[in-house]
Amino acid sequence: MFYSYFHHPNSVCMSYFSHMRLSLFFSFQMFKGSITSLIHAFIPQLFITSTSSTTKLLKDTLDSSGCRNGESKEEESNEESNEESSEGDSYEESD
Repeated sequence: MFYSYFHHPNSVCMSYFSHMRLSLFFSFQMFKGSITSLIHAFIPQLFITSTSSTTKLLKDTLDSSGCRNGESKEEESNEESNEESSEGDSYEESD
């Protein structure tokens, strides 16, 4: 079976290079967060909010990247098929 390096980036609505750039950004932020957390473990008065700040930055960046603010094409197509299948199952309750 042939594997394409472009399958995953395409599935999240990104080009190969934009995906690479985003992944390297995450890698750098996690590395920086790891170092500050290590220092904080030994000297608690330093980098008091750095872990929560890094976590928020990563979550916000991930949520605003790719398909429809973080939703992949696969999730999008699953939602569409669920909506189509549930259209015939709807009913109204009467009092």
